Amino acid sequence: MKMYKQKSLNTNQFNTIYDYLRGNVPGVTVTANNVINIRGYSSINGSMVPLFVLNGNYIDQDTFGLIPPLDIKSITVLKGPETSRYGLRGSNGVIEVETN
Repeated sequence: MKMYKQKSLNTNQFNTIYDYLRGNVPGVTVTANNVINIRGYSSINGSMVPLFVLNGNYIDQDTFGLIPPLDIKSITVLKGPETSRYGLRGSNGVIEVETN
């Protein structure tokens, strides 16, 4: 599966958005240092940070980490051809977050 949309988790049980993603989204690995890696992507020379999109706007990882889990309406993880609408920015995968 290349696209994953998560809506059914109880957000009350998570302290951070990284806790929300960790172990709950297939193909997404979140390390103890909150480094996110989307399975299927690897790079020898470049960064592996995915593109973060919050309510249709590009955000950096620091801002992404500040999203309260209680505000999350849905998370969509895109990889492969689905990321083409984001161009080169989406080449490491895309995590789209929609909030209430």
